[in-house]
Amino acid sequence: MLLETEIFEESEFEGLNPTQIQQLGTELQQRFAQRRAHFHQIRNSPFISAGVWNNLNKEIIKFDQGKFKNWHQKWSPISRQQNAQQYITYFNEGKTVFSELEDIVKAIKPQYEHSEGIEELKEEILGKVDNDLNELSGEIKGQVSEGIQNLIELKAEYKLQDTFAASIKLERDNSKDTKKFILILFIVSILLIPTF
Repeated sequence: MLLETEIFEESEFEGLNPTQIQQLGTELQQRFAQRRAHFHQIRNSPFISAGVWNNLNKEIIKFDQGKFKNWHQKWSPISRQQNAQQYITYFNEGKTVFSELEDIVKAIKPQYEHSEGIEELKEEILGKVDNDLNELSGEIKGQVSEGIQNLIELKAEYKLQDTFAASIKLERDNSKDTKKFILILFIVSILLIPTF
């Protein structure tokens, strides 16, 4: 139904410049118009009984033609002002005007009609949704498992690549050392040839 929060708080006008005050006033007027439209929507709902509808209809007509009309006629001159206090006074009066009808609307309990066809359809839809959720859950689990396996394989491949690179570097370093050793032996043997 309606929100339990206030439609308007005086503190909303604090610290606003004149243009902002006027804009906020227009916004608040729209909130009250939406609340009134909400009353009409509830009256037109197929989920209220005929007796409740008759009572609510009478109250809305009385509200629209009396309190709301008198209150709303004051809006035009106030909307041209940039005085926060005038807006506050106007909207506080609006809260009072709307409060009686709000109490009536809050007391209404919708009556939902059920039929076997609707219940069967509801069960069928719930069953399909449950099956779809189970299928989707299975697919997601499969994809997650596959992703984890791919990640493990990638990590193993990366580790193997690092190991292979380290092995090649070690072999290259050993090869350089061996070349130097052979070169030194060759030079020493050439130098030692004249001594024989």
